[in-house]
Amino acid sequence: MRTILDFIQSPIALWRARRLFANQDTRMRRKAVEMLSALNNPRGVDILLDGASDDDSGVRCDIAQALGRSGDPRAAEVLYGLARDTSPFTRSTALEALCELGEPAEPVLERLLQVPECRQAVLRALAIAHSRLILPLLSDGSEETRKAIVEALDSRHDEFDESRPRQLLIDLPDMNDLPRLAALLRFGGYAFQRIAASQMATFGREAFPYLAAELNGPNPDFQVNCFTEPILEALASIQDPRAVRVLVDRLIAERPDSVDKVIEALRRSMDASSVEDLLRGLSHCAEIALLLGDLGDERAIPYLLAQLDGENHTRGYAAEALGNLHAEVAVDKLLEIGPHCFEAVKALAKIGDERIIEDLVAMLANDGGETVVPLLVTIGEKHRDVVIDGLVPLLEGRKLQPFWAAVALVRLEHKPERLVLLGVLADALEERSAPDTALRTIASAAKVPDAVLSAAYDAFGYEFESWNDGDWSFDTPSYEKGDAAVRQLVSYPTPVTSYFLYRVTIKKTVKSSLRCGPSEKTYRFRFKNQRRLAKAELARRGFPPGKAAGDAVAEAVRQSRW
Repeated sequence: MRTILDFIQSPIALWRARRLFANQDTRMRRKAVEMLSALNNPRGVDILLDGASDDDSGVRCDIAQALGRSGDPRAAEVLYGLARDTSPFTRSTALEALCELGEPAEPVLERLLQVPECRQAVLRALAIAHSRLILPLLSDGSEETRKAIVEALDSRHDEFDESRPRQLLIDLPDMNDLPRLAALLRFGGYAFQRIAASQMATFGREAFPYLAAELNGPNPDFQVNCFTEPILEALASIQDPRAVRVLVDRLIAERPDSVDKVIEALRRSMDASSVEDLLRGLSHCAEIALLLGDLGDERAIPYLLAQLDGENHTRGYAAEALGNLHAEVAVDKLLEIGPHCFEAVKALAKIGDERIIEDLVAMLANDGGETVVPLLVTIGEKHRDVVIDGLVPLLEGRKLQPFWAAVALVRLEHKPERLVLLGVLADALEERSAPDTALRTIASAAKVPDAVLSAAYDAFGYEFESWNDGDWSFDTPSYEKGDAAVRQLVSYPTPVTSYFLYRVTIKKTVKSSLRCGPSEKTYRFRFKNQRRLAKAELARRGFPPGKAAGDAVAEAVRQSRW
């Protein structure tokens, strides 16, 4: 909004600018243009229009820039003349100003496009400005025209900035613009392609013929991954089963796309009618096996069985698909490759063949708990008793074998004794390697409250504080959190906390080291304070000292109510 001061100063500034334009010094005339551009006054635009024929090309350039910013429709014809100036710099500046002027300049730009010596420069200016005039030129123009526009788009430093292309495409709301959007996919820069593809996806399945034509079209640029991703995403969005054949053709042609993007588009587009096309692409892309498994069509089973003789990744995908299909005819072959292919083991668990139970139990004994337990639970739906018989002996194992066996048994709704559950829980807390969800599974089955579990976790744990200063380094456990956790266990007088307190008294010693230059000395930390606190509380609760406390605590747990 203009103020009273503007009305007072504007005539004075106009008078000064007119005087400066009459000056012989080029610098003064350029200063006058700067003043007039800042005034935003129609009378100032009159002075600029009159000065457009200045003898100095620098002054003419400044005038062109000022006229482009003015928004005055009268500037279009003057800029048309400057666009045909003898100075190359003046011509390019005038074209940029015409693009900046916007809609009033479009008739002038269209006239300039008909001038052979101006055409290439106009196309470049339009493309760089993302003018809406380039849309019909891309779809209806000659190959030379499209090439000029693409080169201009590719020369932009903000090629991946989508704000201006998006604003441009706001003017394309109806179905008749699909051919122009397709032209942008083929000839536009990356930003245009992304926006055009997402815009086409809003038209639903009616956009499919255009997207399909561009995906497998002749444009060599589309063999580059980043140029195809927008089309793949659009095809996935419209979920048209017709896309399956086109996408499979893409895989067969061995174009170097992101296979994950193609597979995702196939997954979202396929239906029951897609099996034959998917089978056609199976030998070219092993990941298609997963899609066949998801569809659940038994016609795929012979083809997937053949894939089991392929390379490791091919066998893995085929085995997973056969498991999803519950293909019992594949059991013998899956058993054959099971020792070398974990996906085959998973497939056998889904199919439910009890011959794989022994192998799964062996894997569990080799610390494969987190991945094997779900498989044991799956196969346990058919052969519960056999799985339980294989797991129970592991409760007497070492390290985390009893813990994972207990997790599997609990999930199979076969609950071991409470004392056993507390034992495997304490071992896992001390090992510090079991995931939180599995710990909570055991704690819930043993009726251990969350507050007690948290205190036990800290009581059995410790944190190393490291100090390193060149030749000297020292690692020491932090006792503070463990001491507080033992005190918290003391505050809950129950058989469960008594068990954890007893386990604190036999807590493992931790080794640490002090290094100075080439020499290193080992220290042992015995957590004496934590053990002292735990022993004192057990004595206060009436348990005998020494090893006899273990038997007494165990009996208390056995006698406790769940």
